[in-house]
Amino acid sequence: MTETISQQHPTTINLLLTLRDQIISQSDGQQPPQSTTTNTISEAAAAGIRTTLQALQSNSSPHETMEIVAASLFGLSPPSSSNLNDYYEAMVISNDNNPPPPPTTAAASSPPLLHKEALSILTILVSFSPNTYLKPASRAVLTSAERLSSPNTTPQEFEITDEFITVIVTQFLGDDVEVAQNASNVLSHLCRFRPPLSAKILPVVKSTWDRVGTAGTGRDKTKNTVVTVRCASTVAAIGTVSDNAMKTCLELKLFDGVLHLASDPSDPLLRMSLLDVLEKLIATVPMHDRRARFLFSPPVLDTLFRATEDDVVGGQALRMVSSLCALGRRSRMGLSRLVVDGDDETVLRRFRDALHRYANEEGGGGELNRLAFIDAVSCFAGASPDALAGVLEDEVLRTAWLSMSRAAAVPQLKGVVLLSVARVLDPEMMAVDECGDAIVGGEEG
Repeated sequence: MTETISQQHPTTINLLLTLRDQIISQSDGQQPPQSTTTNTISEAAAAGIRTTLQALQSNSSPHETMEIVAASLFGLSPPSSSNLNDYYEAMVISNDNNPPPPPTTAAASSPPLLHKEALSILTILVSFSPNTYLKPASRAVLTSAERLSSPNTTPQEFEITDEFITVIVTQFLGDDVEVAQNASNVLSHLCRFRPPLSAKILPVVKSTWDRVGTAGTGRDKTKNTVVTVRCASTVAAIGTVSDNAMKTCLELKLFDGVLHLASDPSDPLLRMSLLDVLEKLIATVPMHDRRARFLFSPPVLDTLFRATEDDVVGGQALRMVSSLCALGRRSRMGLSRLVVDGDDETVLRRFRDALHRYANEEGGGGELNRLAFIDAVSCFAGASPDALAGVLEDEVLRTAWLSMSRAAAVPQLKGVVLLSVARVLDPEMMAVDECGDAIVGGEEG
C-alpha cells in the first residue's frame, strides 16, 4: 500500500506545521510575511521558533525538510522518500544533456503547505542556518521545478509571487556557483511550464543586472562581472523558450548589454562568456521567428563580424557566423528574408572577407581555428550555388579548405575536411529535431 506524506515524514511534517503556526501567530492570524526571519519578530517568538528549528534540524535531514517545503512552493506533494536518495545520487553523475528523471511523488491529495507558507519557512530556515540549508534548498527547489514538466505531475493550483522571483534572482549575487546555476535553471523551467511568467521574471532579472553592472575595482568588479554573466545566461535561456519570451527580452532591451560587452576587447574572458550567451541563442532549437530576426539584425552581425578579427575570440565568432549562415540556408523563410535592414549578399560578402583573413593566417591560426575555418567555409559554400562557385573559383579559400597537405600533420583533420565536403553536397545529412528544425552550431537544448 502506498504511503501518504504524513506516514513517510511524520515528524518533519508536524514540525513544519508547528513552525508555520508560530510564524502566522506573529501576523495576527493572517498569512505569514514572506520575508520572515528570526530578526524581524519579537524575541519571545523568536525563541520559540529557534526551538522548533533546532528540533527540525535534529529530527530531519536538510534534504528531506527542503524537499517537502520546495514541493509545496509549486503545489506539489513531496517526492517519496524511497527514491529521493537515488535521485540525488543520479544527479551527481548526470549532466545537463542527460538529467535523471524527476523522483516520484508520495501519495497525497494536496501539499502540506501553501506557497506563501512554504516560502516563508524556506526563508527562515536558510536564515537560521545557511551552511546547513542553502544548498539543499537550492537543489530541492530545482527538483520541484523540474517535476512541473513531468507528464505524470499534476500540481495543485499555485501562484508564483513577486517575492519568490526576487528570492530566486537574488541567488545570482551569491558566491556559490551551484546555487546560482540552480536559480537560473529554476526560472527557465518555470517559463517553460508557464510561458507568460517570462513577462514577470525578466524585469526582475533586468533590475538585478542594472544594479550591479560590471563597474568597480578588484574583487567587486570580478563579482559584478560574474553576476552579469549569470543574468545574461538566464535571459538567453528564457528567450529561447518561446517567441513571446523573446519579445519581452527585446522590449526590455536585455540584449543591448550583451552586444556591448561582447564587442569590448578590454576583457577577453567576459567577451568570450557573452559570445557564449549569443551562441546559445543560435544553437537552441526549435528556432522562433523573433529570435531568428534578432540574430540577423545589424547589431548582432556587426558584433560577430568584428569579433572574427580578434585573435582571442575570432575562431569562436567565425563558428557562430557559420552557424547563422547554415541557419539562414535551412530556414523556411530563407536567408534573404531573415536579414534585417540589409541584404543577404552583404552578409555573405562580409562572411567571405572573414574567411579570407583566416585562410591567409600562417598554419590556419592553430588547430581550433583551423577546425572553425573548415566548418565555416563549408557553411558558406552551402549557402547558395553562387557561394559554392565563389569558393571553388577563389584559389585562397579553395586551397585552405580542401588541401590535404595542411591536414597531414593531424590525420583527423582529413576526416573533418571530407565531412565538410559531404555536408555541402548533401545538406539533408544534418540532424533535425522533432519539430523539423535543423540542429546547428551545437547540441539540441
